[in-house]
Amino acid sequence: MIFRLGIAGDPDSMPTRFAADYAHHGWGSVYAVELQGKTLRYTRDMTTRKITPTPEQWRAFRRALDHVDVWRWRPDYTFGVSDGISWSIKIEYPDRSLNAKGYAAYPDHAGSPSKMLPTPSFTRYLLAVQTLLGDRPFARRVGPLELFDLAELELVATHPSRNKRAQWADFRDPTGKIHRVRGGEYVGSQFGVLMEVKSASVSLKELFSDADGDQEARDTIVKKTRAP
Repeated sequence: MIFRLGIAGDPDSMPTRFAADYAHHGWGSVYAVELQGKTLRYTRDMTTRKITPTPEQWRAFRRALDHVDVWRWRPDYTFGVSDGISWSIKIEYPDRSLNAKGYAAYPDHAGSPSKMLPTPSFTRYLLAVQTLLGDRPFARRVGPLELFDLAELELVATHPSRNKRAQWADFRDPTGKIHRVRGGEYVGSQFGVLMEVKSASVSLKELFSDADGDQEARDTIVKKTRAP
């Protein structure tokens, strides 16, 4: 929901109000953040600490919110299942405000609801909060390769090993930056988990959700294209 307050102000400044939470009820993990004065009160499960972002971090956060266009989000995204993730965000700037919540459903790039699996837009929002917190996770830690579709990424190097913990792969993103991924880490916007690394390819297990919210896991092979 968008509230246009009609008050002149710097949209890149710290918000006048900010509170958000994210809770996985099946796993019992709870994350919350709340602005108190100029300090964020960050809670992860039962542990709380205070974080004071820099002005540049606040400006980057606002730019990230505008890039995702969270201002198009609806007030409520709820999917009627017994086990899922709940989330909420309340934020106010001089020029814009947002009050939204959801359960097992998330806004897509147009603000429309998508069931069960977080959308790329919601993942970008989680990364924006994570960055504001000084790279502390808000939900699980979000990796940079999750911001791109798998088709946008190039596999440029692999390191197979009998020891799966020693396996890694290098992917180039559309900006030309190379990221190293190890087994169990995420690649692409479909929650592709790196499962196995071979000399010329890697295997991922991706998650997809249909219109009814039912999830399906698919094995995907990505072949190496060229050396970095």
